Amino acid sequence: MTRVVVTGAAGRLGSRVVDLLAGVDGGPELVGVDVVPCPRPRAGLAWHQVDLATADLSPVFEGADAVLHLASVFGPVLESDQIDAAVEVTLARRVLEAADKAGAGQVVVMSSATVYGPWANNAVPLTEEAPLRPHPDLALAVQKAEIERLVGEWALDHPGAAVAVLRPVTVVQD
Repeated sequence: MTRVVVTGAAGRLGSRVVDLLAGVDGGPELVGVDVVPCPRPRAGLAWHQVDLATADLSPVFEGADAVLHLASVFGPVLESDQIDAAVEVTLARRVLEAADKAGAGQVVVMSSATVYGPWANNAVPLTEEAPLRPHPDLALAVQKAEIERLVGEWALDHPGAAVAVLRPVTVVQD
């Protein structure tokens, strides 16, 4: 059976991904990882309430075939010292190291479309081949671009692995 580790599993996106994967007949063995308690315990979900920045991740990721790194410190409970300390990059680095030790063959990492920067000379339409040029004053964009660099290195070191970076856009409502 495929073992899938989902970081940020208690978040809005992570919990939805866990719900969708849990609903698949004969689906994967799910491992939810978050710094908060499991919001909805369910059969077939192993939950690990750990801090990705400090915990020993080896036992949590052990046997993982796939890792979906959706955890993020950016959000409604953001601490300014977390931005300054680049905690987002630390989390990604540690998750990639744990995926490596586990021998995961599939890795998905959440990034952001902000990595392209708000530049007037950006191509229209903007494609994935566009250079990453985050605005230096936007910590989210700078850290996500660094994470993408780390993911690129990881992919080069693991040529047999399937690696994907997701770049959702920021939605602003009136």
